[in-house]
Amino acid sequence: ANMPKIYDGTTGVVTENGKPTVHFLSNNEMETSLSINSNPISGFVTAFHGGSGGNSRHTFIGIGSTSVDDSYQRYSLESWSGVGHKFWTGTGASYQLNEITYSGIMQPTILTGIYNSTGSNLFANGAASASNPVNTYTTGGTGFLLLSHRNDTSTAKMSEAIVYTSDQSSNRTGIETNIATFYDITI
Repeated sequence: ANMPKIYDGTTGVVTENGKPTVHFLSNNEMETSLSINSNPISGFVTAFHGGSGGNSRHTFIGIGSTSVDDSYQRYSLESWSGVGHKFWTGTGASYQLNEITYSGIMQPTILTGIYNSTGSNLFANGAASASNPVNTYTTGGTGFLLLSHRNDTSTAKMSEAIVYTSDQSSNRTGIETNIATFYDITI
């Protein structure tokens, strides 16, 4: 019941910019049994608007609990329609927020969230948050890799999610350029 849509009986394979994508509808989420530490961690995701419906908030990549909606307290890369892209990091008991605001529906975006010894860094299509880095660096925490978590009313599409359990700051531009070229996203 929680599986995202990858094929439509009318239009065939679900795509964005001519490439296959996964369409997460309301209450779709993918919880893995992969337990990883969020310190340091680098996440990259191709994010697309999911269409009509309750599109208020969508978490693309999270590190957290499979039983409690607390993924934002360790690592959570999100977009909120009409609000902005958000990157939450923390320990499970406290967190910090890094944000890039936008209005209207989310445009095709490569979201990058890097959590390292200097704090958390958020990028959308290669552009850094004005507050990069958020310097309240904490010890992170171990949790499960979650895709499309905490999205009770949201719909969104994701074509690729890459997670490194290392600091990829020095490789960020190259990774984003590679993704942008393949998915035809302007950065």
